[in-house]
Amino acid sequence: MIKRMKRRIKFLKRILVISIVMRLFDGVSLLQAEHSLSVGFYYDTFSDDQSPQAYGHECTIPVSLEYEQQEWFFRIDTAYSRAMVRPGIISKKTLSSLTDSLCTVSYTLFQRPVNILLGLDLNFPTGKEQLSQEEKVAEAGENNDLFKVDDFGEGMNVGFHLGFVRELTDIRVGIYGGYTFYGEYDPTRDIAADDFNPGNQLVLMTAFDWQVSPQFLLDTFLAYSSFSADKINGEQIFREGDKFIVGGGLYGQYAPFSFNLNWQNAVQSKNDELVEESLETEIENSNRFEFLGSVDLGYACSPELVLHWLSDIRYYGESKRKSPSNGRPYEGKRTRYALGPGFSYIYDEHISYHGLAKYFVLNQQPHVLLEDDVTLHGINVGIGMTYTF
Repeated sequence: MIKRMKRRIKFLKRILVISIVMRLFDGVSLLQAEHSLSVGFYYDTFSDDQSPQAYGHECTIPVSLEYEQQEWFFRIDTAYSRAMVRPGIISKKTLSSLTDSLCTVSYTLFQRPVNILLGLDLNFPTGKEQLSQEEKVAEAGENNDLFKVDDFGEGMNVGFHLGFVRELTDIRVGIYGGYTFYGEYDPTRDIAADDFNPGNQLVLMTAFDWQVSPQFLLDTFLAYSSFSADKINGEQIFREGDKFIVGGGLYGQYAPFSFNLNWQNAVQSKNDELVEESLETEIENSNRFEFLGSVDLGYACSPELVLHWLSDIRYYGESKRKSPSNGRPYEGKRTRYALGPGFSYIYDEHISYHGLAKYFVLNQQPHVLLEDDVTLHGINVGIGMTYTF
């Protein structure tokens, strides 16, 4: 359970890290003052193919405030979410709460040909971190593959990052470094003396951006993450293996058509686990290969309205490590496909809307805690509005 919780945290943090570095590449636009407030409503639902059937749904209202003024950038994100899951014959379980609030503050020094970015990330524990065993059931899925919110709260986290971008005509090269301190919190209401302190995270990253032509933009990145040990009540119990991520994107536009292709692969070295009273590297790797890919095809019906066709795939391979008791892998193969329509609409110079409706299929193969294959089907629907002022 601890390892699964940790993986969620690192996945979300990785996305934030990538977005921060990409922001360096868009530095020119930040010279203009622009502020915005975004709100939305998302509905997610799923069911499986087992008998008795498990099913669930979640309603989420995200809120985001963004402020840009010359070199300064500020953003805060939070949400309110209510989830309900019925796992087979067991009665339904519910969980409703605010989520944690993630705040990012950065300062960019525009000094051509090199831009420098200094940043601070803060995770405020406004969400519900201390859950009962019944409430934990409602945190369905992992890496947001079922619900938009599957981790309602953790501790107070503080991160620092520093980045540089060098511009060479149509090519830009960036390097980045960041370190996040994860705060201690109590993840359970029913178990005493289990305060959990996730290991801190070091991230190093390089990115490459090439404007191939007026119609095409190509970017790639390579990232490395290292983690310190997780602790319970101050005692080391686990350390995630170092992680390498490579990915990129291709963006094109031939009016009225456009496309956006993105992908990333991740591999992770062996973990250190508690053996008697010290951490030792596991014999076989219990981590798995990860691949994430997405396609966004757009058609501009007018300057204000763009229709989208969205699709994505998430693939998590089977781990090499097997359970000695039942022979099943620690991490079973997991594949998710999703596709559906979307839109973006500019109402006027201040208000814009966006929405999506995607159907997904997720197959989970056996692992140490799952005896048989499980296939889940579901829908992710969302609509949002942004007010710029």
